[in-house]
Amino acid sequence: MGIYVGFTLIKTIQNQTKYEQVLNEILQYLKAHEHEISLKIESGGFISFSALFGGDCISFPLMNSVLRTTYFRIHHSQTPPEDVKQFSAIAWECLNILKENFPSRIELFQENLECCAPNFRPTPEYEELRRQIS
Repeated sequence: MGIYVGFTLIKTIQNQTKYEQVLNEILQYLKAHEHEISLKIESGGFISFSALFGGDCISFPLMNSVLRTTYFRIHHSQTPPEDVKQFSAIAWECLNILKENFPSRIELFQENLECCAPNFRPTPEYEELRRQIS
């Protein structure tokens, strides 16, 4: 048992320009939380971030053609340290940014994310709808 988040790519994202805009929004969000995570832009064409004191990494490709259904392990057990709890909240918000910009192409997944409370707060259904409309 562990803590996992991810997304299912229902249909390929065709528009590279729109995808780059979404990645830029995610990158700005990550930079706003740079003191809580370890952030790097890898030469292989990925934006990667992890919990401050190590652990598993989450990566988003810079090219939409490389984006595939992906699941990330946040922590190997259900009792994560505080830095992992913060990391999980940031990771979940990044996935929500993807979902709000591509609502018909992305489905989100989480398992045991509630173990990261109080940092993780489930997104209410009305908030998901508001994000999709705006």
